[in-house]
Amino acid sequence: MKKIVYGAAGVVTSDAIADAVMQYARALALGVKADLVDIPVRMESGAQDRAQILLGPASQLVSVPAEDGDGELDDADVLEELMTKTRRLGGSRPVAYSPNDFDDTDYSQQ
Repeated sequence: MKKIVYGAAGVVTSDAIADAVMQYARALALGVKADLVDIPVRMESGAQDRAQILLGPASQLVSVPAEDGDGELDDADVLEELMTKTRRLGGSRPVAYSPNDFDDTDYSQQ
């Protein structure tokens, strides 16, 4: 199980779905796009429910192991949908960056 953290909130889901959400979020960010995903989650009470997460270029997600070990929340359809959307965006290819991609110098003052 993993917890996907967004700001002060977080949701617990399966390792596979959390990994797929992270890869899809990366692909969306690289394409400067956004999407709403619906995934199975484990509530604090232990009940299984659904959560919607808005993913976009400004999303700051963190995926960490969850201490809640009440069984995986596998959903093959959700997992396949996330992986298909990621492939369509080209998210499975490596991306090369140049050092200038991370240059935060403010040139407007020069």
